[in-house]
Amino acid sequence: MTTRQLAKAVGVTQPAVSETERTEARGDITLATLQRYAAALDCKVFTR
Repeated sequence: MTTRQLAKAVGVTQPAVSETERTEARGDITLATLQRYAAALDCKVFTR
C-alpha cells in the first residue's frame, strides 16, 4: 500500500501519513493514531 492509498483510507493527506511514520519511528505515536490507522485497514490494536 502506498502512502497515497493509506492517506485516502485514513482520510488524511499524504504528508500527514509521512509525519505519522516519522512520529512512530521516534516512538511518539499515540494510541489514538494507531487505532485510527488500524481501523482504516480493518485491523485492531491490542494493548496490555
